This record gives sequence, C-alpha cells and structure tokens, in this order.
Amino acid sequence: MTSRPFMDVSNVDLHDPPLKKYDGVVIATKVLWSKDRHILKEMFCLLNAAYNRHVHYDLLVFTTEPWTEEEIHELAHVVSPAKLTVVVEGPSLEDHVASMDEQEIKFLYERCNVKADEKITWFHHCKEKDSHLVNNLGYAWQSEFRAYHIWNHDALKNYQYMMWIDSDAMCTQHWETDPIQMFIENELNLMFDHFPGGFTRNEILKEKMMSAYGKSLCKVSMTEMGLLEPTWCREQDLKPSVRQVYGFNHITRLDVYRSEKHQKFLKTLVSDYRFSRRWDDQLAVTVPAVMEDPEKAWDMRKHGIHLGLHHNTMIDGKEKGTHLSYVKWWTHTGKKKWAVGRAMCDGLIIELK
Repeated sequence: MTSRPFMDVSNVDLHDPPLKKYDGVVIATKVLWSKDRHILKEMFCLLNAAYNRHVHYDLLVFTTEPWTEEEIHELAHVVSPAKLTVVVEGPSLEDHVASMDEQEIKFLYERCNVKADEKITWFHHCKEKDSHLVNNLGYAWQSEFRAYHIWNHDALKNYQYMMWIDSDAMCTQHWETDPIQMFIENELNLMFDHFPGGFTRNEILKEKMMSAYGKSLCKVSMTEMGLLEPTWCREQDLKPSVRQVYGFNHITRLDVYRSEKHQKFLKTLVSDYRFSRRWDDQLAVTVPAVMEDPEKAWDMRKHGIHLGLHHNTMIDGKEKGTHLSYVKWWTHTGKKKWAVGRAMCDGLIIELK
C-alpha cells in the first residue's frame, strides 16, 4: 500500500489579512485523567488545523487526576509550538472527603450508594434528591468546578479571555472568521456556539439570585440579533425557568466572572452540598453574563461565525451531523473534504477507531 504524499499546509487556508494574536487569551478544556489524552490529541490537532496554527494561543488542560511528565510531553508534541499546560484543578477525592464532616460524608455516600466497606471513587454514580439525574462523581465535580472554582484558579490568573472547548468537541472545517477577534474588538463578556443548552427551573434559584443581585431572572431568551434577553421576575413569580448557554464551546471575559457580585452568586449557587449536579456549569456561565449586560452576550452564528464543531452528534449544537460518531464522519466525509485536517490529523483520528 502506497503512503499518501506529504502535504505542506503552511500556505493553505491563510487569512487575508493574517489573524492578529491578542494578549491574555487561553483555550481551555477539562478531563478526568491522563487516559483521556488520546481524545485531547485528536481535539487539539483538529483545532490547530482549523484555527490555532494561525495564532498559537496557549492551551490549558484541567485534570482531576495527575499526569506524568511523559504523558504531558506526549500531548505537547501534538500541539507544538503552542504552549501547553496540564494542571490538576483541585484536591484529590481523598482530600475532599477528609475535609468533610460526618454528616456531609454520610449524605454523599448515600447519594452515591457507597457500601460500608467500599472506598468511594470518581466512578461511583450519584443521584440527586428529587431528580432523575444520575452522574458519576467525576462528572458532578467537573460541573461544580466549572461553575465556581475555575474562575480564580491560579492557572488562569494571567489570562483575561478564555475560550472553552469540551474535549469531545471536534472541528470539521477551517474557521473563516476569528471568534477571538470578534469577541475582543466588540468588548463582549460572553460569546457562545449554541443557545439554549437546556434550562433550570427551580424556586431556590430565585433565592440565590436575589441574595447576590437583589433581583432575579425569570427567563432568558435570545433576540433575532443573537443577543441574550432577560425577563425579570416579579414578586409573585416564584419559580424561574432559565434557559442557558450550551457549555461545550464559549468565550468568556474572565474579569467579569471574577468580580465580587458574580463570585457571590456563583459561590451561593454551588453552596448546597459538595458534588451537586443540581446546578449546572451552563447556568453559571449564563446568569452572570445576563446580569452584567445582556447586549454583550452574543450568539456566534447570528454574528457570522460558523465553527462547525461536532459534539454529541450535532454540529454547533444546531444541526444533526451526517454521522453520529465523529470517527465515522471523518472516515466517510471529513478527510475527503478537509485537506488540511487530513494532512495534519488523519493518523490521530484513525487510531481511535
């Protein structure tokens, strides 16, 4: 079998004028452990082919379990010359549990169905009270981390803007329009790939917003211009139903989320008990942006940005993908139509079959 000829992509899909690299920008994601690095190689390689090879923004991976230096170098080789940081985002599970009192531990173990002689792990599945939601503990922690703990994490202290991309959100094409440029030049606080990504309907949410802001959202919608639009609760409105930005891809202005009033809300939001999935990180991204200035929260598509991210069988959260699996899409369609992606990443995607 003959190998495919090498393709020099350095002069392919160039922007005119060339993209400007802005200061203070980081592209971030999160995984549980180093066993997820194969999907990060794929995701970052495709992102590089679509966009980051033109600007080389820093890449940041939050991880729950530590990686070895060898594992970090393995991923760094794929994303070079962009700077890569892999950082443990918080305490170990053992340290979390050690900091809890007896009642908190009892409540956690009951929620997660941990037997008396069993050691709790990130893979125990936990149920929320009065809810259908069942998630493993690692997923519940990532939701809490992204809702509150992330904004003031040391790894982000030197950055002003964060583009978030879930580790399983895969590029399918060249990015013709620079989302970072649009975000910064228009002084936005939030820009997102899709809205809505579910909703939260809970009377306690009103109490949490009133405590932090002195007012409460009852609904969030989007205008024809692609701006988020609030409907404020009246005194008699007891149970807000807040639609929220889909969390797989968005850009945030970090100083907004770090501000005292929004930190007060976010801390209150996750304060009920540890590892809760009642309050989603999507809600934590949406509410501060609307409270700050809804006209500074933009939908990407409505403003001419078509990223083409394949995530959970959908493209940009809007259209059904032609194949449920990205690898199947890649094999049957992607590598035939996207030359740069094929030249840079084909081998990494094939090994995931």
